[in-house]
Amino acid sequence: MNSFLLPPSAQLLSRILDSKNATEPILEAVSFKPAFSVENSGTPLSCCLPEEAGIPSDLICDFLERLHKDPSLNMHSILIARNGKLLCEASFGAQDTGIWKHTFSACKSIVSLAIGMLIDDGLLSTDEKILDIFPKEFGAIAKLKLKDLRVNDVLTMRSTLQFAELDSMTTTEWLKEFLNSATKGELGKTFRYNSLNTYLLAAIIVKKTGKSLTAFLDERLFAPLGITNYYWEKSPQNIEKGGWGLYLLPKDLVKIAHTVLAGGIYEGKRILSSEYVQIATAKHVEVTKESQDFDYGYQFWVGKHADVFLFNGMLGQNVLCFRRSGIVLLSHAGNGEFFHTGSYFHYAIKAFDRDFESVLPKNVKAKKCLQAKIKSLSLYYPVKKTWRERVFTWLVGKGKDLFEDIVGDYAFEKGDKNAVGLMPLVLQGVHNQYTKGFESISFLKKEGIPYLVYRETNVEREIPLGFETPIQTHCLFGTLDFLVASSAKFKYDEEDRLVLIVRLDFLETPCSRILKFVFGVCGDVRIFHAELPGEEFVIETATDLLKQVSEAPIPLVSGVINRFGEDYVELKLRKAFAPILKVKKAENIQ
Repeated sequence: MNSFLLPPSAQLLSRILDSKNATEPILEAVSFKPAFSVENSGTPLSCCLPEEAGIPSDLICDFLERLHKDPSLNMHSILIARNGKLLCEASFGAQDTGIWKHTFSACKSIVSLAIGMLIDDGLLSTDEKILDIFPKEFGAIAKLKLKDLRVNDVLTMRSTLQFAELDSMTTTEWLKEFLNSATKGELGKTFRYNSLNTYLLAAIIVKKTGKSLTAFLDERLFAPLGITNYYWEKSPQNIEKGGWGLYLLPKDLVKIAHTVLAGGIYEGKRILSSEYVQIATAKHVEVTKESQDFDYGYQFWVGKHADVFLFNGMLGQNVLCFRRSGIVLLSHAGNGEFFHTGSYFHYAIKAFDRDFESVLPKNVKAKKCLQAKIKSLSLYYPVKKTWRERVFTWLVGKGKDLFEDIVGDYAFEKGDKNAVGLMPLVLQGVHNQYTKGFESISFLKKEGIPYLVYRETNVEREIPLGFETPIQTHCLFGTLDFLVASSAKFKYDEEDRLVLIVRLDFLETPCSRILKFVFGVCGDVRIFHAELPGEEFVIETATDLLKQVSEAPIPLVSGVINRFGEDYVELKLRKAFAPILKVKKAENIQ
Protein backbone atom coordinates (compact mmCIF):
# COMPACT_ATOMS: atom_id res chain seq x y z
CA MET A 1 0.00 0.00 0.00
CA ASN A 2 1.41 3.40 -1.00
CA SER A 3 1.32 5.15 2.35
CA PHE A 4 1.88 8.59 0.82
CA LEU A 5 -1.60 8.33 -0.67
CA LEU A 6 -3.18 7.93 2.75
CA PRO A 7 -4.12 10.56 5.34
CA PRO A 8 -1.95 10.51 8.49
CA SER A 9 -4.46 8.46 10.55
CA ALA A 10 -4.52 5.70 7.94
CA GLN A 11 -0.73 5.81 7.63
CA LEU A 12 -0.48 5.20 11.38
CA LEU A 13 -2.90 2.29 11.18
CA SER A 14 -0.92 0.72 8.32
CA ARG A 15 2.25 0.94 10.42
CA ILE A 16 0.53 -0.82 13.33
CA LEU A 17 -0.46 -3.63 10.92
CA ASP A 18 3.20 -4.32 10.16
CA SER A 19 4.10 -7.12 12.59
CA LYS A 20 7.76 -7.27 11.55
CA ASN A 21 8.79 -3.67 12.02
CA ALA A 22 8.39 -1.47 15.08
CA THR A 23 5.59 1.07 14.74
CA GLU A 24 6.84 4.60 14.23
CA PRO A 25 4.18 7.08 15.39
CA ILE A 26 3.30 9.99 13.12
CA LEU A 27 3.68 12.24 16.16
CA GLU A 28 5.87 11.48 19.15
CA ALA A 29 3.81 10.47 22.16
CA VAL A 30 3.20 13.04 24.89
CA SER A 31 1.17 10.77 27.16
CA PHE A 32 2.27 10.68 30.78
CA LYS A 33 0.80 8.75 33.65
CA PRO A 34 2.19 8.84 37.19
CA ALA A 35 2.47 5.76 39.35
CA PHE A 36 -0.65 5.02 41.34
CA SER A 37 -0.32 5.46 45.08
CA VAL A 38 -2.81 4.45 47.76
CA GLU A 39 -1.82 7.48 49.80
CA ASN A 40 -4.15 10.48 49.91
CA SER A 41 -7.17 8.52 48.70
CA GLY A 42 -9.70 10.96 50.11
CA THR A 43 -12.88 10.42 52.07
CA PRO A 44 -14.08 6.80 52.15
CA LEU A 45 -17.50 5.85 50.85
CA SER A 46 -19.95 4.93 53.58
CA CYS A 47 -20.88 1.23 53.70
CA CYS A 48 -23.77 -0.88 54.93
CA LEU A 49 -25.16 -4.39 54.50
CA PRO A 50 -27.45 -4.87 51.49
CA GLU A 51 -30.48 -5.64 53.68
CA GLU A 52 -29.93 -2.41 55.60
CA ALA A 53 -30.50 -0.60 52.30
CA GLY A 54 -33.45 -2.77 51.29
CA ILE A 55 -31.57 -4.97 48.78
CA PRO A 56 -31.53 -8.77 49.24
CA SER A 57 -28.01 -10.20 49.47
CA ASP A 58 -29.07 -13.27 47.51
CA LEU A 59 -30.14 -11.03 44.61
CA ILE A 60 -26.64 -9.54 44.47
CA CYS A 61 -25.10 -12.99 44.82
CA ASP A 62 -27.10 -14.28 41.88
CA PHE A 63 -26.16 -11.21 39.81
CA LEU A 64 -22.44 -11.77 40.45
CA GLU A 65 -22.75 -15.45 39.56
CA ARG A 66 -24.41 -14.62 36.22
CA LEU A 67 -21.62 -12.20 35.36
CA HIS A 68 -18.96 -14.71 36.36
CA LYS A 69 -20.41 -17.56 34.31
CA ASP A 70 -21.10 -15.58 31.12
CA PRO A 71 -18.26 -16.43 28.68
CA SER A 72 -18.90 -13.24 26.69
CA LEU A 73 -17.94 -11.08 29.68
CA ASN A 74 -14.52 -10.34 31.12
CA MET A 75 -15.56 -8.63 34.32
CA HIS A 76 -13.00 -6.84 36.48
CA SER A 77 -15.00 -5.29 39.31
CA ILE A 78 -18.48 -4.43 40.54
CA LEU A 79 -19.57 -1.80 43.06
CA ILE A 80 -23.22 -1.51 44.11
CA ALA A 81 -24.52 1.46 46.12
CA ARG A 82 -27.87 2.80 47.15
CA ASN A 83 -28.64 6.20 48.62
CA GLY A 84 -24.93 6.93 48.93
CA LYS A 85 -24.12 3.71 50.83
CA LEU A 86 -21.83 1.03 49.37
CA LEU A 87 -23.52 -2.38 49.58
CA CYS A 88 -21.18 -4.59 47.59
CA GLU A 89 -17.59 -4.42 46.33
CA ALA A 90 -16.35 -7.36 44.28
CA SER A 91 -13.21 -8.00 42.22
CA PHE A 92 -12.76 -10.73 39.63
CA GLY A 93 -9.49 -12.65 39.19
CA ALA A 94 -6.42 -10.54 39.94
CA GLN A 95 -8.30 -7.22 39.77
CA ASP A 96 -8.31 -4.71 42.64
CA THR A 97 -11.02 -2.11 43.41
CA GLY A 98 -8.57 -0.18 45.62
CA ILE A 99 -6.71 1.41 42.71
CA TRP A 100 -7.75 4.02 40.17
CA LYS A 101 -9.12 2.93 36.80
CA HIS A 102 -9.00 4.45 33.34
CA THR A 103 -12.61 5.53 32.83
CA PHE A 104 -12.29 6.00 29.06
CA SER A 105 -15.44 7.75 27.75
CA ALA A 106 -17.28 7.50 31.08
CA CYS A 107 -15.52 10.75 31.98
CA LYS A 108 -17.47 12.54 29.24
CA SER A 109 -20.36 12.70 31.69
CA ILE A 110 -18.10 14.43 34.24
CA VAL A 111 -17.20 17.07 31.64
CA SER A 112 -20.93 17.58 31.15
CA LEU A 113 -21.26 18.33 34.87
CA ALA A 114 -18.55 20.99 34.56
CA ILE A 115 -20.44 22.55 31.64
CA GLY A 116 -23.56 22.54 33.82
CA MET A 117 -21.69 24.46 36.51
CA LEU A 118 -20.73 27.13 33.96
CA ILE A 119 -24.38 27.39 32.93
CA ASP A 120 -25.44 27.63 36.59
CA ASP A 121 -22.90 30.45 37.04
CA GLY A 122 -24.28 32.32 34.03
CA LEU A 123 -20.97 32.01 32.18
CA LEU A 124 -22.30 29.87 29.34
CA SER A 125 -25.48 29.07 27.44
CA THR A 126 -26.28 25.96 25.43
CA ASP A 127 -27.32 28.29 22.59
CA GLU A 128 -23.96 30.07 22.56
CA LYS A 129 -22.13 29.81 19.26
CA ILE A 130 -18.72 28.11 19.22
CA LEU A 131 -17.51 30.70 16.71
CA ASP A 132 -18.10 33.41 19.33
CA ILE A 133 -16.04 31.47 21.90
CA PHE A 134 -13.10 30.59 19.61
CA PRO A 135 -13.16 33.13 16.75
CA LYS A 136 -9.44 32.78 16.04
CA GLU A 137 -9.52 28.99 15.72
CA PHE A 138 -11.81 28.92 12.68
CA GLY A 139 -10.56 29.18 9.12
CA ALA A 140 -12.49 31.11 6.49
CA ILE A 141 -14.40 28.09 5.17
CA ALA A 142 -15.19 26.78 8.65
CA LYS A 143 -16.58 30.17 9.68
CA LEU A 144 -19.13 29.91 6.92
CA LYS A 145 -19.88 26.22 7.28
CA LEU A 146 -20.08 26.18 11.10
CA LYS A 147 -21.42 29.66 11.81
CA ASP A 148 -24.45 28.07 13.53
CA LEU A 149 -22.53 25.44 15.55
CA ARG A 150 -23.66 25.80 19.16
CA VAL A 151 -22.72 24.36 22.56
CA ASN A 152 -25.89 22.26 22.47
CA ASP A 153 -24.72 20.56 19.24
CA VAL A 154 -21.41 19.65 20.85
CA LEU A 155 -23.00 18.37 24.05
CA THR A 156 -25.26 16.05 22.03
CA MET A 157 -22.60 14.83 19.54
CA ARG A 158 -24.26 16.62 16.61
CA SER A 159 -21.38 18.81 15.47
CA THR A 160 -20.84 16.46 12.44
CA LEU A 161 -17.08 17.19 12.59
CA GLN A 162 -14.93 14.19 11.66
CA PHE A 163 -11.50 14.85 13.21
CA ALA A 164 -11.43 12.07 15.83
CA GLU A 165 -9.25 10.16 18.30
CA LEU A 166 -6.98 8.46 15.77
CA ASP A 167 -6.42 11.78 14.00
CA SER A 168 -5.38 13.37 17.30
CA MET A 169 -2.29 11.13 17.30
CA THR A 170 -1.03 12.86 14.17
CA THR A 171 -1.12 16.56 15.15
CA THR A 172 -0.54 18.86 18.11
CA GLU A 173 -3.30 21.33 17.14
CA TRP A 174 -6.36 19.39 18.26
CA LEU A 175 -8.74 22.30 18.65
CA LYS A 176 -7.89 23.98 15.36
CA GLU A 177 -7.86 20.72 13.40
CA PHE A 178 -11.21 19.64 14.87
CA LEU A 179 -12.99 22.92 14.15
CA ASN A 180 -11.65 23.00 10.59
CA SER A 181 -12.13 19.33 9.74
CA ALA A 182 -14.53 17.81 7.24
CA THR A 183 -18.16 17.33 8.22
CA LYS A 184 -20.59 14.52 7.55
CA GLY A 185 -24.34 14.90 8.01
CA GLU A 186 -26.56 17.79 8.94
CA LEU A 187 -25.37 20.16 11.66
CA GLY A 188 -27.53 19.95 14.78
CA LYS A 189 -29.38 16.85 13.56
CA THR A 190 -26.93 14.06 12.66
CA PHE A 191 -25.63 12.13 15.65
CA ARG A 192 -21.95 11.24 15.20
CA TYR A 193 -20.20 10.05 18.36
CA ASN A 194 -16.76 11.64 18.55
CA SER A 195 -14.60 12.21 21.66
CA LEU A 196 -13.18 15.42 20.23
CA ASN A 197 -16.58 17.02 20.88
CA THR A 198 -15.87 16.52 24.57
CA TYR A 199 -12.35 17.87 24.12
CA LEU A 200 -13.95 21.02 22.72
CA LEU A 201 -16.13 21.21 25.84
CA ALA A 202 -13.01 20.93 28.01
CA ALA A 203 -11.43 23.76 26.02
CA ILE A 204 -14.56 25.87 26.56
CA ILE A 205 -14.22 25.40 30.33
CA VAL A 206 -10.58 26.55 30.18
CA LYS A 207 -11.57 29.55 28.05
CA LYS A 208 -14.46 30.61 30.26
CA THR A 209 -12.81 30.11 33.66
CA GLY A 210 -9.12 30.70 33.02
CA LYS A 211 -8.48 27.45 34.89
CA SER A 212 -7.66 23.93 33.78
CA LEU A 213 -10.52 21.44 33.76
CA THR A 214 -9.10 19.57 36.76
CA ALA A 215 -8.50 22.79 38.72
CA PHE A 216 -12.09 23.86 38.09
CA LEU A 217 -13.50 20.44 39.01
CA ASP A 218 -11.27 20.14 42.04
CA GLU A 219 -12.84 23.28 43.44
CA ARG A 220 -16.43 22.58 42.44
CA LEU A 221 -16.78 18.77 42.44
CA PHE A 222 -13.80 16.73 43.57
CA ALA A 223 -13.00 18.52 46.84
CA PRO A 224 -16.64 18.74 48.03
CA LEU A 225 -16.96 14.97 47.44
CA GLY A 226 -13.65 14.14 49.15
CA ILE A 227 -11.99 13.07 45.89
CA THR A 228 -8.22 13.62 45.95
CA ASN A 229 -6.59 10.74 44.05
CA TYR A 230 -7.05 11.16 40.30
CA TYR A 231 -5.17 11.96 37.10
CA TRP A 232 -6.40 13.33 33.77
CA GLU A 233 -4.18 13.09 30.70
CA LYS A 234 -3.65 16.25 28.68
CA SER A 235 -3.41 17.06 24.99
CA PRO A 236 -0.34 18.64 23.35
CA GLN A 237 -2.12 21.96 23.96
CA ASN A 238 -2.02 21.25 27.73
CA ILE A 239 -5.80 20.84 27.96
CA GLU A 240 -7.31 17.76 29.58
CA LYS A 241 -8.45 15.32 26.91
CA GLY A 242 -12.02 15.57 28.18
CA GLY A 243 -13.48 12.61 26.32
CA TRP A 244 -10.99 10.14 27.77
CA GLY A 245 -7.80 9.94 29.83
CA LEU A 246 -9.23 10.21 33.38
CA TYR A 247 -7.99 7.79 36.05
CA LEU A 248 -10.31 7.71 39.06
CA LEU A 249 -10.94 5.42 42.01
CA PRO A 250 -14.11 3.33 41.54
CA LYS A 251 -15.57 4.53 44.86
CA ASP A 252 -15.11 8.15 43.75
CA LEU A 253 -16.91 7.53 40.47
CA VAL A 254 -19.76 6.09 42.54
CA LYS A 255 -19.86 9.31 44.59
CA ILE A 256 -20.17 11.41 41.44
CA ALA A 257 -22.91 9.19 40.03
CA HIS A 258 -24.80 9.30 43.32
CA THR A 259 -24.63 13.12 43.23
CA VAL A 260 -26.23 13.15 39.78
CA LEU A 261 -28.85 10.58 40.79
CA ALA A 262 -29.69 12.76 43.81
CA GLY A 263 -30.36 15.76 41.56
CA GLY A 264 -27.02 17.50 42.10
CA ILE A 265 -26.80 17.13 45.89
CA TYR A 266 -24.08 15.30 47.85
CA GLU A 267 -24.50 14.79 51.60
CA GLY A 268 -26.89 17.72 51.82
CA LYS A 269 -24.71 20.12 49.82
CA ARG A 270 -25.81 21.50 46.47
CA ILE A 271 -23.12 20.73 43.85
CA LEU A 272 -25.09 21.31 40.67
CA SER A 273 -28.54 22.61 39.86
CA SER A 274 -31.33 20.06 39.62
CA GLU A 275 -32.44 21.79 36.41
CA TYR A 276 -29.21 20.98 34.63
CA VAL A 277 -29.09 17.42 35.97
CA GLN A 278 -32.61 16.82 34.70
CA ILE A 279 -31.91 18.15 31.21
CA ALA A 280 -28.47 16.53 30.93
CA THR A 281 -29.79 13.05 31.73
CA ALA A 282 -32.84 13.40 29.48
CA LYS A 283 -33.05 12.18 25.89
CA HIS A 284 -32.00 14.72 23.26
CA VAL A 285 -31.04 12.42 20.40
CA GLU A 286 -32.64 9.18 19.29
CA VAL A 287 -29.79 6.77 18.58
CA THR A 288 -30.37 3.82 16.27
CA LYS A 289 -26.89 2.73 15.19
CA GLU A 290 -24.43 2.83 18.08
CA SER A 291 -26.60 1.23 20.75
CA GLN A 292 -29.60 -0.99 21.22
CA ASP A 293 -31.14 0.24 24.44
CA PHE A 294 -29.86 3.81 24.97
CA ASP A 295 -30.41 7.24 23.47
CA TYR A 296 -28.20 10.29 24.11
CA GLY A 297 -28.45 13.33 26.36
CA TYR A 298 -25.78 15.85 27.32
CA GLN A 299 -22.80 13.46 27.30
CA PHE A 300 -24.93 10.88 29.15
CA TRP A 301 -26.59 7.81 27.68
CA VAL A 302 -30.30 7.55 28.49
CA GLY A 303 -32.29 4.31 28.66
CA LYS A 304 -34.90 3.70 25.96
CA HIS A 305 -36.92 1.10 27.85
CA ALA A 306 -35.74 1.50 31.46
CA ASP A 307 -35.63 4.66 33.58
CA VAL A 308 -31.84 4.75 33.77
CA PHE A 309 -28.94 6.91 32.65
CA LEU A 310 -25.38 5.83 32.05
CA PHE A 311 -21.75 6.96 32.21
CA ASN A 312 -20.26 4.73 29.49
CA GLY A 313 -16.64 4.00 28.56
CA MET A 314 -15.46 1.52 25.97
CA LEU A 315 -14.44 -2.04 26.87
CA GLY A 316 -16.88 -2.20 29.78
CA GLN A 317 -16.36 0.88 31.99
CA ASN A 318 -19.91 1.72 33.08
CA VAL A 319 -21.84 3.49 35.80
CA LEU A 320 -25.53 2.64 35.49
CA CYS A 321 -27.89 4.81 37.54
CA PHE A 322 -31.42 3.58 38.30
CA ARG A 323 -33.87 6.38 39.04
CA ARG A 324 -36.56 3.92 40.13
CA SER A 325 -34.52 2.14 42.82
CA GLY A 326 -31.87 4.78 43.60
CA ILE A 327 -29.10 2.27 42.86
CA VAL A 328 -25.73 3.14 41.39
CA LEU A 329 -24.11 0.14 39.70
CA LEU A 330 -20.47 0.56 38.68
CA SER A 331 -18.61 -1.98 36.58
CA HIS A 332 -15.11 -2.18 35.16
CA ALA A 333 -14.34 -4.85 32.59
CA GLY A 334 -12.21 -5.85 29.62
CA ASN A 335 -15.01 -6.62 27.19
CA GLY A 336 -14.64 -6.39 23.44
CA GLU A 337 -17.22 -3.67 22.91
CA PHE A 338 -17.16 0.02 22.15
CA PHE A 339 -20.52 0.91 23.62
CA HIS A 340 -23.15 -0.97 25.61
CA THR A 341 -24.51 -3.82 23.60
CA GLY A 342 -23.41 -6.77 25.76
CA SER A 343 -25.34 -9.11 28.02
CA TYR A 344 -24.15 -7.21 31.11
CA PHE A 345 -26.88 -4.61 30.68
CA HIS A 346 -29.58 -7.26 30.39
CA TYR A 347 -28.51 -8.78 33.71
CA ALA A 348 -28.15 -5.39 35.40
CA ILE A 349 -31.49 -3.92 34.35
CA LYS A 350 -33.36 -7.15 35.11
CA ALA A 351 -31.87 -7.28 38.61
CA PHE A 352 -32.04 -3.65 39.72
CA ASP A 353 -34.67 -1.76 37.71
CA ARG A 354 -37.45 -2.44 40.20
CA ASP A 355 -38.94 -1.17 43.43
CA PHE A 356 -37.15 -2.15 46.65
CA GLU A 357 -38.02 -1.74 50.31
CA SER A 358 -36.15 0.89 52.30
CA VAL A 359 -34.89 -1.76 54.71
CA LEU A 360 -35.09 -5.54 55.07
CA PRO A 361 -34.72 -7.89 58.04
CA LYS A 362 -31.25 -9.26 58.70
CA ASN A 363 -30.42 -12.41 56.77
CA VAL A 364 -27.30 -14.00 58.25
CA LYS A 365 -27.29 -16.94 55.84
CA ALA A 366 -27.58 -14.70 52.75
CA LYS A 367 -24.89 -12.39 54.13
CA LYS A 368 -22.45 -15.29 54.51
CA CYS A 369 -23.27 -16.61 51.04
CA LEU A 370 -22.58 -13.22 49.49
CA GLN A 371 -19.29 -12.86 51.36
CA ALA A 372 -18.26 -16.33 50.20
CA LYS A 373 -19.22 -15.53 46.62
CA ILE A 374 -17.15 -12.32 46.62
CA LYS A 375 -14.11 -14.21 47.96
CA SER A 376 -14.52 -16.98 45.40
CA LEU A 377 -14.33 -14.49 42.53
CA SER A 378 -10.93 -13.13 43.62
CA LEU A 379 -7.57 -14.86 43.18
CA TYR A 380 -6.32 -13.07 46.29
CA TYR A 381 -8.40 -15.48 48.38
CA PRO A 382 -7.09 -18.86 47.16
CA VAL A 383 -9.43 -21.77 47.73
CA LYS A 384 -7.93 -24.50 49.86
CA LYS A 385 -7.04 -27.50 47.69
CA THR A 386 -8.51 -30.92 48.36
CA TRP A 387 -6.17 -33.87 48.85
CA ARG A 388 -6.97 -35.05 45.31
CA GLU A 389 -5.97 -31.65 43.90
CA ARG A 390 -2.75 -31.69 45.91
CA VAL A 391 -1.87 -35.15 44.60
CA PHE A 392 -2.61 -34.04 41.02
CA THR A 393 -0.41 -30.97 41.47
CA TRP A 394 2.41 -33.16 42.78
CA LEU A 395 2.08 -35.58 39.86
CA VAL A 396 2.06 -32.76 37.28
CA GLY A 397 5.23 -31.37 38.83
CA LYS A 398 6.67 -34.87 39.20
CA GLY A 399 7.37 -34.04 42.80
CA LYS A 400 9.73 -31.13 42.13
CA ASP A 401 9.84 -27.41 41.39
CA LEU A 402 9.08 -27.14 37.69
CA PHE A 403 10.45 -23.60 37.56
CA GLU A 404 13.96 -24.93 38.18
CA ASP A 405 13.74 -26.76 34.85
CA ILE A 406 13.25 -23.58 32.83
CA VAL A 407 15.69 -21.20 34.54
CA GLY A 408 17.98 -19.62 31.96
CA ASP A 409 18.24 -17.18 29.05
CA TYR A 410 16.35 -17.55 25.76
CA ALA A 411 16.76 -15.60 22.52
CA PHE A 412 16.26 -15.74 18.75
CA GLU A 413 18.75 -18.12 17.20
CA LYS A 414 19.59 -15.81 14.30
CA GLY A 415 19.17 -12.50 16.06
CA ASP A 416 15.82 -11.79 14.44
CA LYS A 417 13.40 -9.29 15.91
CA ASN A 418 9.64 -8.99 16.00
CA ALA A 419 7.51 -5.92 16.62
CA VAL A 420 5.80 -7.38 19.67
CA GLY A 421 6.07 -6.23 23.25
CA LEU A 422 4.82 -6.81 26.76
CA MET A 423 2.36 -3.91 26.67
CA PRO A 424 -0.95 -4.96 25.05
CA LEU A 425 -1.38 -3.64 21.52
CA VAL A 426 -4.66 -1.93 22.47
CA LEU A 427 -2.85 0.12 25.12
CA GLN A 428 -0.02 0.93 22.72
CA GLY A 429 -2.61 2.36 20.34
CA VAL A 430 -4.54 4.26 23.03
CA HIS A 431 -1.38 5.97 24.28
CA ASN A 432 0.41 6.24 20.91
CA GLN A 433 3.47 4.57 22.46
CA TYR A 434 4.75 1.52 20.64
CA THR A 435 7.23 -1.22 21.41
CA LYS A 436 10.60 -1.22 19.64
CA GLY A 437 10.44 -4.99 19.35
CA PHE A 438 11.07 -8.20 21.29
CA GLU A 439 14.66 -9.35 21.88
CA SER A 440 14.90 -12.09 24.52
CA ILE A 441 13.59 -13.52 27.79
CA SER A 442 15.03 -15.05 30.94
CA PHE A 443 13.64 -17.02 33.85
CA LEU A 444 15.39 -16.57 37.18
CA LYS A 445 14.86 -16.62 40.94
CA LYS A 446 15.53 -13.86 43.44
CA GLU A 447 15.22 -14.64 47.13
CA GLY A 448 13.10 -17.64 46.24
CA ILE A 449 10.67 -15.67 44.04
CA PRO A 450 10.43 -16.72 40.37
CA TYR A 451 10.81 -13.93 37.81
CA LEU A 452 10.22 -13.48 34.10
CA VAL A 453 12.65 -11.05 32.48
CA TYR A 454 11.19 -9.73 29.21
CA ARG A 455 13.55 -7.71 27.00
CA GLU A 456 12.56 -5.31 24.27
CA THR A 457 14.96 -3.04 22.41
CA ASN A 458 16.84 -1.02 25.06
CA VAL A 459 14.30 -2.02 27.75
CA GLU A 460 14.36 -4.84 30.32
CA ARG A 461 11.45 -5.57 32.64
CA GLU A 462 11.50 -7.99 35.55
CA ILE A 463 8.10 -9.43 36.43
CA PRO A 464 7.67 -11.49 39.64
CA LEU A 465 5.42 -14.45 38.91
CA GLY A 466 2.53 -15.18 41.25
CA PHE A 467 1.94 -18.93 41.28
CA GLU A 468 -0.19 -19.13 44.43
CA THR A 469 -1.72 -15.65 44.44
CA PRO A 470 -1.20 -12.71 42.06
CA ILE A 471 1.77 -10.41 42.63
CA GLN A 472 1.41 -6.70 41.90
CA THR A 473 4.36 -4.73 40.53
CA HIS A 474 4.95 -1.39 38.80
CA CYS A 475 6.15 -1.45 35.17
CA LEU A 476 7.35 1.60 33.27
CA PHE A 477 6.51 1.84 29.55
CA GLY A 478 8.08 5.04 28.29
CA THR A 479 6.41 7.77 30.35
CA LEU A 480 3.56 5.48 31.49
CA ASP A 481 3.73 3.75 34.86
CA PHE A 482 1.32 0.81 35.07
CA LEU A 483 0.48 -1.36 38.06
CA VAL A 484 0.54 -4.94 36.77
CA ALA A 485 -0.68 -8.11 38.52
CA SER A 486 0.95 -11.36 37.42
CA SER A 487 -0.65 -14.81 37.74
CA ALA A 488 1.20 -17.93 36.60
CA LYS A 489 0.65 -21.67 36.37
CA PHE A 490 2.24 -24.77 34.84
CA LYS A 491 0.58 -27.56 32.92
CA TYR A 492 1.41 -30.24 30.37
CA ASP A 493 -0.11 -30.20 26.88
CA GLU A 494 -1.41 -33.14 24.85
CA GLU A 495 2.13 -33.88 23.62
CA ASP A 496 3.45 -33.99 27.20
CA ARG A 497 5.32 -30.71 26.74
CA LEU A 498 5.75 -28.40 29.70
CA VAL A 499 3.68 -25.22 29.35
CA LEU A 500 3.89 -22.06 31.44
CA ILE A 501 0.96 -19.64 31.24
CA VAL A 502 1.49 -16.10 32.51
CA ARG A 503 -1.34 -13.57 32.69
CA LEU A 504 -0.43 -9.93 33.23
CA ASP A 505 -3.39 -7.73 34.17
CA PHE A 506 -2.75 -4.02 33.66
CA LEU A 507 -4.88 -3.18 36.67
CA GLU A 508 -5.57 0.47 35.90
CA THR A 509 -6.89 -0.44 32.44
CA PRO A 510 -9.25 -2.96 30.80
CA CYS A 511 -6.28 -4.76 29.21
CA SER A 512 -4.36 -7.95 29.96
CA ARG A 513 -1.38 -9.59 28.28
CA ILE A 514 -1.37 -13.40 28.18
CA LEU A 515 1.86 -15.29 27.47
CA LYS A 516 2.04 -19.02 26.86
CA PHE A 517 5.49 -20.61 26.84
CA VAL A 518 5.67 -24.10 25.33
CA PHE A 519 8.97 -25.83 26.13
CA GLY A 520 10.21 -28.34 23.53
CA VAL A 521 13.37 -30.36 23.08
CA CYS A 522 16.90 -28.94 22.88
CA GLY A 523 15.90 -25.75 24.67
CA ASP A 524 13.35 -24.71 22.01
CA VAL A 525 10.51 -22.49 23.28
CA ARG A 526 7.48 -21.14 21.49
CA ILE A 527 5.99 -17.96 22.95
CA PHE A 528 2.33 -17.36 22.14
CA HIS A 529 1.21 -13.76 22.69
CA ALA A 530 -2.44 -12.92 23.24
CA GLU A 531 -4.33 -10.16 25.00
CA LEU A 532 -7.71 -9.22 26.37
CA PRO A 533 -9.91 -7.67 25.10
CA GLY A 534 -9.48 -10.20 22.32
CA GLU A 535 -8.29 -9.92 18.77
CA GLU A 536 -11.83 -9.98 17.34
CA PHE A 537 -12.49 -6.58 18.91
CA VAL A 538 -9.29 -5.13 17.46
CA ILE A 539 -10.00 -6.57 14.01
CA GLU A 540 -13.52 -5.15 13.97
CA THR A 541 -12.25 -1.76 15.15
CA ALA A 542 -9.47 -1.56 12.57
CA THR A 543 -11.68 -2.59 9.66
CA ASP A 544 -14.28 0.00 10.68
CA LEU A 545 -11.60 2.69 10.73
CA LEU A 546 -10.37 1.71 7.30
CA LYS A 547 -13.93 1.74 6.00
CA GLN A 548 -14.24 5.33 7.20
CA VAL A 549 -11.05 6.21 5.34
CA SER A 550 -12.23 4.37 2.21
CA GLU A 551 -15.39 6.51 2.24
CA ALA A 552 -13.30 9.68 2.20
CA PRO A 553 -13.77 11.89 -0.87
CA ILE A 554 -10.24 11.07 -2.12
CA PRO A 555 -10.42 8.61 -5.04
CA LEU A 556 -6.82 7.44 -4.75
CA VAL A 557 -7.22 6.75 -1.02
CA SER A 558 -10.47 4.79 -1.29
CA GLY A 559 -9.19 2.88 -4.33
CA VAL A 560 -6.04 1.70 -2.57
CA ILE A 561 -7.91 0.54 0.53
CA ASN A 562 -10.73 -1.17 -1.34
CA ARG A 563 -8.15 -3.04 -3.39
CA PHE A 564 -6.84 -4.83 -0.31
CA GLY A 565 -10.15 -5.38 1.45
CA GLU A 566 -11.08 -6.65 4.90
CA ASP A 567 -9.42 -10.07 4.52
CA TYR A 568 -6.03 -8.44 4.08
CA VAL A 569 -6.56 -6.23 7.13
CA GLU A 570 -7.67 -9.21 9.24
CA LEU A 571 -4.63 -11.28 8.25
CA LYS A 572 -2.23 -8.47 9.08
CA LEU A 573 -3.95 -7.74 12.37
CA ARG A 574 -3.86 -11.36 13.53
CA LYS A 575 -0.13 -11.45 12.90
CA ALA A 576 0.37 -8.22 14.82
CA PHE A 577 -2.09 -8.99 17.60
CA ALA A 578 -1.29 -12.65 18.38
CA PRO A 579 2.24 -13.39 17.19
CA ILE A 580 4.09 -16.64 17.88
CA LEU A 581 7.81 -16.31 18.55
CA LYS A 582 10.41 -19.09 18.51
CA VAL A 583 13.39 -18.77 20.83
CA LYS A 584 16.09 -21.13 22.03
CA LYS A 585 18.00 -21.48 25.26
CA ALA A 586 21.15 -19.40 25.00
CA GLU A 587 23.53 -22.29 25.61
CA ASN A 588 22.01 -24.15 22.64
CA ILE A 589 22.21 -21.26 20.17
CA GLN A 590 24.79 -21.88 17.46
